[in-house]
Amino acid sequence: MSLINCSYPLNIAIILESGRQISYADLQNEIAAFQPAFEQRGLVFCLCNNDFPSLLCYLAALPTHSVPLLLPGNIQEPQLQSLMAAYSPSYVFHNRVDLRGRTYGKVTLAVEDYELLQCEQPEHYKISPSLALLLATSGSPGSPKLV
Repeated sequence: MSLINCSYPLNIAIILESGRQISYADLQNEIAAFQPAFEQRGLVFCLCNNDFPSLLCYLAALPTHSVPLLLPGNIQEPQLQSLMAAYSPSYVFHNRVDLRGRTYGKVTLAVEDYELLQCEQPEHYKISPSLALLLATSGSPGSPKLV
């Protein structure tokens, strides 16, 4: 299943800040190249910035039935550690600068300045088949909730 409508594959889907234009066909090809990195369905911590690799991670995760959790790329280390401990993601997608050398798994894919890490799973947990996306709310101070 494709999330991108390729009825008009040469039409422009995205114009990047640099001015580079990405057609629907090129976007579909980029997504297809990314998808095999998601070897199994799992939770994906996507440490996002407002850029193409972050969008690509999100779009590639959905058809594989992986569940992206969109988090800010500049997330504070204590908050990230707390989320890692609570949710044990299968994958972490991040800009190398954002994690400043910290690693949470083995690199399975590199896209521009980003890498996708596959994390070791200490215990297997079941993800509801109806879950497709997680977003953090502001929650009460110091304790954001996921919806």
